[in-house]
Amino acid sequence: MNLVSCTYVEKGGRGFLDAGDFIIDVTDLKDVIKEKATKSEMLFGIRPEHIKVYKKRPSKEAIRATIYVEEPLGAELLLSLKVGNNIFKAKERLDFKADIEEEVWMTFNKKNIYI
Repeated sequence: MNLVSCTYVEKGGRGFLDAGDFIIDVTDLKDVIKEKATKSEMLFGIRPEHIKVYKKRPSKEAIRATIYVEEPLGAELLLSLKVGNNIFKAKERLDFKADIEEEVWMTFNKKNIYI
């Protein structure tokens, strides 16, 4: 599980998790967050299989990352992605090709995030 400290903030009626190096729009979850949270500091979590990595930016919500380590695991590739001071683990197909220190983009499957 990837875990990152963040702060919940609202701007213009939208909800965001601000991790400093990146921001995630969680407007769909803002009512639940406001109901359950006791403070604005939170821990964001996502499993490696719920992160998608791209060579080109697929959307404005995509987060810029750098390939830090590649680990072939049989039929999968475990990527370590550096975003500021954070390292995310992501699972990709074995045929995903990228070089160490190459810039890539990642997105999170928001239906599978933990706060």
